Amino acid sequence: MIAFKFFQIFLYPSTFLFILLIIGAALFKKKAGRILIIVGLIIFYLFSITPVVDFVISPLENKYQAYDPQDEAENIVLLISGIRKGNMSFPSKIAESSLYRVLEAVKIYFKMVEKPKIIISGSSPVSFSQKPGEEIAKFIQTLNVPLEDIILEQNSKNTYQAAIEVKKIIGQSSFILTTSAYHMPRSMYVFEKQGLSPIPAPGDFMKESDYDLFDFFPDPRNLRKSDLCFHEYFGLLYYWIRY
Repeated sequence: MIAFKFFQIFLYPSTFLFILLIIGAALFKKKAGRILIIVGLIIFYLFSITPVVDFVISPLENKYQAYDPQDEAENIVLLISGIRKGNMSFPSKIAESSLYRVLEAVKIYFKMVEKPKIIISGSSPVSFSQKPGEEIAKFIQTLNVPLEDIILEQNSKNTYQAAIEVKKIIGQSSFILTTSAYHMPRSMYVFEKQGLSPIPAPGDFMKESDYDLFDFFPDPRNLRKSDLCFHEYFGLLYYWIRY
C-alpha cells in the first residue's frame, strides 16, 4: 500500500508537472526539452482552470447527492482527513476538508429527533503522535454535541481500515456515512465490501455550476483539486484490483 501511494504521488498533476518541467529545463538546448516544457505548460493550464477540474471531479461528486435527513439511524460515521500542524485555535485547527465533513455530520446530528452517536474515524497515516480525532472531538463539543454522543476510532490509517474498525464498533447497526463528496464513491465501495449498508451523506462539494471569465485563468486551488481527484481515482483502482 505504501509503495502504491509513493508511486501514486508521482502521477498527481502537480508532481508530474514539476518533474516534466525539470526534465524539460535540463534538456532545454534540445528540441525534446523544449517540447516537454510546452507540454508541461499546457498541462498546468488545463489542470488549473475551473471548467476542466470540474469535468474531472464530476463523476466522483455526482454519484451521491446531498443528504436530507429523513431516515433515522443509530450512528453517524465521520471520516476525517486531518488537522493543521501548529498551535492554532478552532476552527482554524481543522483542515478545510475535515471542517466541512464535521459541519455536515453535526448538521445531520441536530436534525435528527433521536440523537445518534457520532463516530469519528481515522488517524494520521504518517504520524503516531498526531491525534486528529481527539482534536476534532474537542471541536465538535464546542458545537454543543455532548461528549457521551462522540466515539473515537483512531486505529485506521486509510479508508479500508476505517471500514473494518467501524464494523467492530457498530456491527450491523444503521449508520450515516459522512465524508467529502469526491471521497464518497471509494468510501461506499469499501464499507459495502465489509457487508455494511451505509447511508451516504456527502459534504465538501467542490464542483461549481456557473463560470465567468476568471474561471479560465489558472488558479492554484484548482491544481490542488486536480491532485485530490487523481488520488481518488487511483484509490478506487487500487481497491477494485485488490479487493
